[in-house]
Amino acid sequence: MQDNEPVDDSNVNKYLVFRLDSELYGTDLLSIREIIEPQKIKSVPLTHDYFLGVINIRGEIVGIIDLRRKFHIPAEESEKSAFVIFEIPGSQPIAALVNEVVSVLEIEPNDIDSATIESHIDQRYISGVAKSKLGLINIIELKQLIEDDEIIINREKDQVA
Repeated sequence: MQDNEPVDDSNVNKYLVFRLDSELYGTDLLSIREIIEPQKIKSVPLTHDYFLGVINIRGEIVGIIDLRRKFHIPAEESEKSAFVIFEIPGSQPIAALVNEVVSVLEIEPNDIDSATIESHIDQRYISGVAKSKLGLINIIELKQLIEDDEIIINREKDQVA
């Protein structure tokens, strides 16, 4: 085996770009499992205001967060709204409600500026701002968002307290 053998890196540096209100956001494509149309949500009492509830996807219960509410962005509905389902290693899948999925872009690391920007969004969730053909894109860390808020769906059944 030689050191210069090809490596499958077809999804490296690729980002799913979506819209929250009028702003573009992106996240690492490798963490995205699928994108589905919004469906009826079962609410869960006594949760964060941005945790909308749960949905059933092919027999799997998945929590839904509204990134607009989480980031204090006006939560206006859109005909193009979608659930972006992502998986973080070691946790259950979570779906994020976004206004619109725009595209998948390849963004080179040198096109992402990691400068701190004053914003109403917690800086732990923003890894930088990317320059692209679509304009500036806020790159967010969904993993950090989930880990910080400990949004976990417990799948254990028949627990006795």
